[in-house]
Amino acid sequence: MAKPEEDEGLAGAQRRAAPYLDAVWQMVAALVAGAVVGMLLDRKLGSSPWGVVSGLGLGLGLGFWRLIRTLASLGKQP
Repeated sequence: MAKPEEDEGLAGAQRRAAPYLDAVWQMVAALVAGAVVGMLLDRKLGSSPWGVVSGLGLGLGLGFWRLIRTLASLGKQP
């Protein structure tokens, strides 16, 4: 008789991949949010392209920070 873990198939694979996909989406969201905030600052201050560049830099930093925290917490789970 097969073990329950072996019978999960696609649903089990998706369940195991979900935390990693969530970490990637957090990274993407941080980048997009940084770019949008930078564009808004550029429009308001007329400092194009420095608002977008700095927003992307901050978004990248925040995204990597969240990615590392998420993946580190996955390593602590049993």
